[in-house]
Amino acid sequence: MGRTHYLRGKKIRRPCDRITLSEEQYKAEKDRIHHEGLDGQVNVILENYLDLDSDNYQFDKIISIGMAEHVGKKYLPLYFNKVSSLLKPGGLFLLHFIINMNAQEKKTKNWIAKYIFPGGYIPGIRETVNIFPMFGMRMIGFESLRRHYARTLHLWAESFNAHKDKLPARYDEKFKRLWDIYLRGCESGFRTGVLDVGQFILSKGINNNLPMTMESIYKD
Repeated sequence: MGRTHYLRGKKIRRPCDRITLSEEQYKAEKDRIHHEGLDGQVNVILENYLDLDSDNYQFDKIISIGMAEHVGKKYLPLYFNKVSSLLKPGGLFLLHFIINMNAQEKKTKNWIAKYIFPGGYIPGIRETVNIFPMFGMRMIGFESLRRHYARTLHLWAESFNAHKDKLPARYDEKFKRLWDIYLRGCESGFRTGVLDVGQFILSKGINNNLPMTMESIYKD
């Protein structure tokens, strides 16, 4: 559930792989790129994605993981508009985020909004799909990762509780109970189908040059 936005494609003069607002993430990525011997092939930028100039940046592919649920209902159109403006015609957008599967869109529960994700909003499946055509996005594929994420949350909760006594003193008993309730509650939401993790593959406009099936995605 991070606020990471990935960009893969080509800048005017040099390749660009990732954009982040986190200075810690930026420094760690720079070190990792150097360690892997990828200097000059992969780049990381410390910048707000909204500030990228579409006249200077045009990408073949954009990958957004765990970000759409953090922009807020009001700013979803701004988010999709920016992605569309940065994609080349026929470019691909992989959108991975938590979806509210209820028929009616609802605000994030007050408890979650107060203690975990202030300002967060879990978009509904209906409003998400409806917004794609507004920005020239064509849906090519969708995969539900609901059960995967339920298992992930279960393992996170087990690991957290196994090590919570090793946390620094500033993480008191109230925090520990709160975090356990959050992890267990989210697991329940995914197992019962109230929530899902959707992975959409979209193209900007019509792209008739793509493979006829999704098989290529799962090849090593």
